[in-house]
Amino acid sequence: MEQVRPKIVAHRGGKGPHPENTPDAYGHASQQGCEAVEMDIRYNYLRRRFFLAHDIIHHPQRRKNFLEIAIEKVPEDVQLVLEIKTMSILPGVVARAFDRFYKKHLDGRDVLVISFNPIVLMFLRAVNYKIPRGILCGSLLSVILHNWFLWRMVDAHWYMINKRLLSNRFMLWTRQRGMMTAIYLVNSVKSWKKALSFDVDMVITDYPKKIAKLRSEL
Repeated sequence: MEQVRPKIVAHRGGKGPHPENTPDAYGHASQQGCEAVEMDIRYNYLRRRFFLAHDIIHHPQRRKNFLEIAIEKVPEDVQLVLEIKTMSILPGVVARAFDRFYKKHLDGRDVLVISFNPIVLMFLRAVNYKIPRGILCGSLLSVILHNWFLWRMVDAHWYMINKRLLSNRFMLWTRQRGMMTAIYLVNSVKSWKKALSFDVDMVITDYPKKIAKLRSEL
């Protein structure tokens, strides 16, 4: 797929005819003009497997793993952005489990692993440095912590920030460190114009078809 900027990511498969964060949603999203889909995943310590985040809550005993089905529904040329949703409990276990999952199901795919939990990303860096990592920030406090300390230990390739926190100072900080930038959630014309004005590399949206149309009009 031809790479264009900013890259459009369908958040949880986007809002549409199918429930979010389901295999059907991801299959549909890949046809809506986006270059990537974002999946929320969670590790089950008892079953020692990763699941789609909501699937593990509603159907923990199902034999079929919807996460594996969802990955199969996404074309090879569409990037997989996987958000690991987890607390700091046993982050090393989560990181090693993801490395095994990556080697079994994702080797050869264009994958980006993101999380609000930098501790998991730190362990993932130690386990498998080759897996691209991205820090998620939703508050000013998290930005301060990451800027002054955690980003060095995570060694992230991407910095993903709430659109309300976007600033020239932040963009300069990331560019000086060779990091790619993304903002979420870009669902309106106003937020789309803001993304363009700051020249971000990626936008995460609930409406990939709408944002792809805006981008085509540039």
